[in-house]
Amino acid sequence: CKGFFPFDAILARGMERARGIDVHEPDIVASRAAARHLGLDDQVKLDLMHLHELAAEIEAGAETPFDTTLLINTYPYLFFGSLRAEHHYADHGLLFQHLAKVTAPGGRLLFSNRVEVGLCPGHIQERAKELGLDHLYGEAQIRSAIGPYFEIEPRGKLGKIPFWVLLRK
Repeated sequence: CKGFFPFDAILARGMERARGIDVHEPDIVASRAAARHLGLDDQVKLDLMHLHELAAEIEAGAETPFDTTLLINTYPYLFFGSLRAEHHYADHGLLFQHLAKVTAPGGRLLFSNRVEVGLCPGHIQERAKELGLDHLYGEAQIRSAIGPYFEIEPRGKLGKIPFWVLLRK
């Protein structure tokens, strides 16, 4: 989470509420301290949790889905896990099912992520091979999993990384 995007949503974009989640406690602690410093405690909620936990919270009615959801440079870590959190989904369909639950119908998911395993950081490529999942990770597989939940609007690339606006069905 690192706080930047939720803070920007409030300070520069005029949103009423923003939420950030992360699986690494030191990042959440630092982000909460920054929120207090900026006086955003009441508008920005920052939680140590996994995507499926947020999806379950929304499904249970404890939170409402978001009009705009950001998934920036995070997707490979959700799929394969990371050095900070071994939990991984290894299922594109399940990931987009959870993302659809947290994104309001008619809302949008801003997606900018490495969609080919060869473009992922070296430690993620190694983890993909260790898990035997490297052959399951590619743009075609990701686009296929997006289809039941979102319409894809490609918006170019940020370097070698695609930027897509995904419109929730």
